[in-house]
Amino acid sequence: MVLYWGNLTHDTSITSRILLIDQVITVWLEASIKAHDFVDGEFWESKVTDMRDIYIPSAENYVYEKEGIIKEFISLYTSTLAAIFVSPDS
Repeated sequence: MVLYWGNLTHDTSITSRILLIDQVITVWLEASIKAHDFVDGEFWESKVTDMRDIYIPSAENYVYEKEGIIKEFISLYTSTLAAIFVSPDS
């Protein structure tokens, strides 16, 4: 199942949007830490607020979920691919 909530304005409840964003942030953080193990994990953790408040809301986001859990997502910004992240658990 593919979910879409471009710019987080799709007709979903605020609670649903928060849960979606939290899952996307988890995928982003876990994948970033694993893919960039040469960078201290605290660096990525310090960027969570920016991802939640700036980057994810400003992009058109598509997520893939399996059994209710987001496994991967892509973000488009002004029709440009800005991010592709896959959960390390996938």
